[in-house]
Amino acid sequence: MSYKYGNETVNIQENNGNSCFIDYIEKEIEAYRWVFNDINDPKNFIPLAKDPQCSSARRKCGGWALSFHLTEDASIEMWQKLNDIKPNQYKKIGTHIAKGQVSKSDGKCSETDEESHFNLIEYENVDLQTKFKIVKQIVSDEIMASL
Repeated sequence: MSYKYGNETVNIQENNGNSCFIDYIEKEIEAYRWVFNDINDPKNFIPLAKDPQCSSARRKCGGWALSFHLTEDASIEMWQKLNDIKPNQYKKIGTHIAKGQVSKSDGKCSETDEESHFNLIEYENVDLQTKFKIVKQIVSDEIMASL
């Protein structure tokens, strides 16, 4: 199957010199992702490399993959770390957590790291919005009211 961003990654290599995503595998796995309060927000399921302000991400394989966590707690913990470093980061990465099932037909996943994080490189024509539901708001009600 072809990757959704295959044309963009064809000339990029992993740090070890391999082609992008060669070590990724198809998985059936429950996953958690940061999203905005409307699951249909177009920013919810696009890779960092598509953000015009993140030009360095376009030069990295992982910049074209979507970021997930294995547990809600791990997702909240990493979200908090990022927002502690950059207090307004939630405006870019999301205000809620969504839970869904990643299937083998969705794409290939990286290995899970020590923070329960993994990446998914989507296959063409995959629509993850239909597979995920918001399960938790992770910013305060005061912040949500200001958005």
